[in-house]
Amino acid sequence: MRLVDSIHALLTEVESERGRAGQALEVAKGKIAGLASAKTELETQLASTTQRLEFAVAQADSAKAGAARAASAAAAAAAGGGAVVVRRAEEEEVDVDGLLTSFLGLLWPFGRRRPPPPSASG
Repeated sequence: MRLVDSIHALLTEVESERGRAGQALEVAKGKIAGLASAKTELETQLASTTQRLEFAVAQADSAKAGAARAASAAAAAAAGGGAVVVRRAEEEEVDVDGLLTSFLGLLWPFGRRRPPPPSASG
C-alpha cells in the first residue's frame, strides 16, 4: 500500500510541475507576442524616420545645388553682362538605379546588397 501511495504522490508532483511549466510557457508566449508587436512598431518607426531623413537630405542637397547654380549664374551675368541661363531641375540627370536601390532598401532593409552593374564607360 505504501508503494501505491508513493507512486500516487510522485504522479501528483509530476502533474503539479507540468501545470507550473504550462503556466510559465503561457507567460513566455505572452512576452514573445508583446516583443514581436514592439519590434514591428519600431521597424515602422525606423522606416518612417529613415524616409524623413533621406527626404531632408535630398532637400538640403537640392537647396545647396540651387544656391550654387544661382550664384554661378549671377557671377556669369556680372562677368559677361549677358542673359542668364538657368537649367531647370527636370533637365538634370537622375540616378534611377540609386533611387530604386534606396527605395527597395526601405521596403526590404535587411536584404542582400548587390554591387552596382558595371558601367559602359569603363
